[in-house]
Amino acid sequence: MTERPVRFGPPLAASRPGRPAYGTDGLPLLGCAWNSDTHIVSGSRHREVSALRMRSAAGSLGAIFMCSSVFMQCAAAADKPVQSRPAEKQPAASRGIRQPTQPAKGPGSSDYPCGRVDKSLKGEGENGYWLFQPSDPVPKEAPVILFIHGTRAANPYDYGGWIEHLVRRCNIVIYPIFEPQSPWQEKREGNEIELRRALQATRTAIEYLKKSGDIKPRLDEFAITGHSFGGGLTGQVAALAKESGLPDPKAVMPVEPGWKGKEKMPFDVLAKVPASALVLIVEGDQDQFADSRKGPEMLEAMTGVPANHKAFVRLISDSHGDKPLVSDHAAPLAPDPTYGAPLTPKNLRRRRLAAALTGMRDGETDALDYLGYWKLFDELCTTAFSGGTIDQVVGTGSTLEIGKWSDGREIAPAKVMRKP
Repeated sequence: MTERPVRFGPPLAASRPGRPAYGTDGLPLLGCAWNSDTHIVSGSRHREVSALRMRSAAGSLGAIFMCSSVFMQCAAAADKPVQSRPAEKQPAASRGIRQPTQPAKGPGSSDYPCGRVDKSLKGEGENGYWLFQPSDPVPKEAPVILFIHGTRAANPYDYGGWIEHLVRRCNIVIYPIFEPQSPWQEKREGNEIELRRALQATRTAIEYLKKSGDIKPRLDEFAITGHSFGGGLTGQVAALAKESGLPDPKAVMPVEPGWKGKEKMPFDVLAKVPASALVLIVEGDQDQFADSRKGPEMLEAMTGVPANHKAFVRLISDSHGDKPLVSDHAAPLAPDPTYGAPLTPKNLRRRRLAAALTGMRDGETDALDYLGYWKLFDELCTTAFSGGTIDQVVGTGSTLEIGKWSDGREIAPAKVMRKP
């Protein structure tokens, strides 16, 4: 039987570059861009209102009325709880068919040698960073993972499940904040300033670990991953690591990478990504912002990385079971309320308003996490730290098996590409 593509929410103006619309420090969307013209999404229709083009008072009043009407609709929707995934009526044949559970052993599994995560916030504002260290027991030394968040996701709440998984595997995770609270400051400074802040915060965190930490950082086992704008920054940081006083990364995994605003991603610098690194770029087939993702272009620009050290993977949605697997922009999110600052009522209202505007859902921890993103990054790190090649992570074919539904049917396999 042919599977229909799974899409939730209204179509979005994904291909339009511009300012980030909102984010996960209280807003769920990472990577959405609004131009200086205001893009208002209501239901499945997109209306553009440009103040600069309002030539008459009548036009202005009409635009104000339209904005007010849409805002009132969204405000009303914001009073309702947001489902982590919109309900979809499943055919009778799919009822009772469950996703695979997290494996007990191997990459992506719940086989955790460390039982607890110690969390600390260091530094001030956008110059600070979160530090997550393994405990119970405290290892003498541990690899270091740099985790770079998406737009407006300075609060690690949205990635908490993934961070928990990484740290309980006895890794140290550095989570730089780098993004100012004020969107006006963010607009004034631009992406380059945020990149420099991320580099500086990572240097500061590593110096802290070397001098004051209870766990010795294994800097010869340094890995980087990031999502959305953080995925775009992942490539930049990997390229600039050595000249910025950071260790050369051994494993690099940009997830759904993009760039904020109207600025163009600096592809030329990606030629500096070290040849020793293993690079895996991961995207989803239902990403609402697919037109603005930069995965294949980034892979091609990493000319210093040999062909047997890099690949591109696209995870595929599958609606076979009771709970569909949706490989969209929210799929890498794994919210955990024990991470970051608690969400305030204002944060929650802003999330609901953003969901009403865009149809963007919150993420959740499911099989696409532990059999997709988590497993791939675990495998990438293990292979890179031991000096292996990318084929040991993704195999030698054009597809990659993910797992099976409870009825034995294969989950839609991921697609693998080695050349753009």
